[in-house]
Amino acid sequence: MKIRITVLSLFTIIAALCSDYCFAQSPSLQNWIGTYEGTMQVYGRGKLQTELPVDLVIANIPGSNRLTWKMTYYEPFGILVKDYQMIPPSDQSNLFVLDEMDGTMLSCYAYDNTLTSCFTVEGFTICDTYIKSGNSILMELFGGKYKDESSSEIQSLDIQFLQRVNFKKMN
Repeated sequence: MKIRITVLSLFTIIAALCSDYCFAQSPSLQNWIGTYEGTMQVYGRGKLQTELPVDLVIANIPGSNRLTWKMTYYEPFGILVKDYQMIPPSDQSNLFVLDEMDGTMLSCYAYDNTLTSCFTVEGFTICDTYIKSGNSILMELFGGKYKDESSSEIQSLDIQFLQRVNFKKMN
């Protein structure tokens, strides 16, 4: 009887592990869908430089597995729209791809309620993080250049700016 219970317990543990690992699903951003509003704080060299209203729209694209990822910046000199598409993972990974619709594709990684990416353009490194919490999304984006520290194996990023928005869901 004891051997039977042990075998049954072992089978239950294996089944539970398989349900978590063998049949794992790609992360989803479906609970992120909505229209969000916030005020972007733009910092340069540690000081608040400006604030501006920003909207974020995340929506399903009909007939596609992609999402619209559209940010609208209401700047003093006019409106700037960044209308991108978020491509979900094609496998069980956490790798999303942000398609900027101009040939630029950026890797974005999902970790629970966080989406993050880093990329380098002409020696300038930019990192961003979106953290979903309830009806809010906190977005932080910062960037800079690596300091020339040729005598060390470790390089420091000289962070030159930070942009922060605490988006609130409107619908």
